[in-house]
Amino acid sequence: MRFSDILDIFEREFKPLLGKFCHYNLSVQEAIDTQDDYIWHPGVYVWFHPKDGVLRVGRSLSNSRKRSLEHVGHNTGGLIKEYAQDSETRIFLFNVKDISDYHWVASLEIYFENELNPVLKAGRQG
Repeated sequence: MRFSDILDIFEREFKPLLGKFCHYNLSVQEAIDTQDDYIWHPGVYVWFHPKDGVLRVGRSLSNSRKRSLEHVGHNTGGLIKEYAQDSETRIFLFNVKDISDYHWVASLEIYFENELNPVLKAGRQG
């Protein structure tokens, strides 16, 4: 699986809402450094490694970049800190452009959790 595959999955299901979202494909360092206008917005994050696939899917209803990077400090699953040091690891963000559209974030997270089958599950029950 690649970012383009995840993007295809997103676009197929959320086609009517594509204009509400922006997406990012970032290294961990790029996620730390990026100052883009929408990087601070609510959204869904996907931790990804090309060899091991989707590691983690999560959401933030306020700041997806910040929330995705908190997993490094918490060393989620006892794995994320090590993956964060691997230059091949990517963080994909799917953020809403207008923060008042944050309600779509929960839907996208649930969809990705089911479709992408991450190594580290969110632990929420449906």
